[in-house]
Amino acid sequence: MLGILLTIASSAIPVPADSVGVLPIRARPEDSELAAFATASLAQALTDRGFHVVPIQDAVERLGPQHSELACDTKDCTRELAERLSVATIVRGEVTREGDQLEIEVRAYAGDSANELAAARTATKDRAAFPSAVQVVSSSLVAQLMHEKPSKVIRGGLGVWLPAGLGVALVAAGGVLVGIGTAQVNDLTRMPK
Repeated sequence: MLGILLTIASSAIPVPADSVGVLPIRARPEDSELAAFATASLAQALTDRGFHVVPIQDAVERLGPQHSELACDTKDCTRELAERLSVATIVRGEVTREGDQLEIEVRAYAGDSANELAAARTATKDRAAFPSAVQVVSSSLVAQLMHEKPSKVIRGGLGVWLPAGLGVALVAAGGVLVGIGTAQVNDLTRMPK
């Protein structure tokens, strides 16, 4: 019963459009150091650009002990993860190694539809260059998501002053036209017959 009430209550709460759940990036073969670095760097890049990122540890705690959910790739699973994390976007990624080449790939999915919003991938042969590769992938993904992100209204900015200024200009122009029209009517009534 409590679960049903919590589900109803959570579905009634609107999810902020700029909220992102960054799932821990997987590494194949297992390399927790690279995966943790890539995850933290990606989350920081999103945060720096104004996205509300659910902290990684919070995501893991909210999902509970069954971390296998983090590895799911189906649309149903992605929607469920977004709902459980209360985010509009889910970001997941993978670091793979083949020989001496490291490749990182990240993808962002809409939480409500699980449709892909953005994707970025790059590779490097040098482990020392991996931080630069992560930065390239993070920047690319963030840039793509910024295009999707609804712009925020800046109070007092051009978005507020431009319409207000146009309104004042139109009222003034209307007043001038009414004044000119009145003057012409007055001039016509003074004309000799």
